[in-house]
Amino acid sequence: FDGFRFIGKEGEDDNVEQKDSTSKAKASTYAITPNYLLFGYGRHACPGRFFATMEVKTMVAYLIYHYDIEWAESQSKGVEGYRPPDFWIGTSVIPNPKARVKIRERRA
Repeated sequence: FDGFRFIGKEGEDDNVEQKDSTSKAKASTYAITPNYLLFGYGRHACPGRFFATMEVKTMVAYLIYHYDIEWAESQSKGVEGYRPPDFWIGTSVIPNPKARVKIRERRA
């Protein structure tokens, strides 16, 4: 998994004004390009894309902060870094729908 896949490689300058990785990541999250059509493109691009992206980030941060999430032991068999195989539908790839995770609330 490459969490920085939308950020240019070292030495590539997409925009000279954006040199630090934080501003590059922020710009690419809301990007409107013909290659990334999640929020549409051109004049009809979603005006709520900034709000929607921040909502998703907030929910993920809440989950990470308040819960421990790991693969179910029946699947991982104690192997560090285990990940179930992806599920392909045509040219689209989605996480394995039969994968099981264990979620427990963190104790203070």
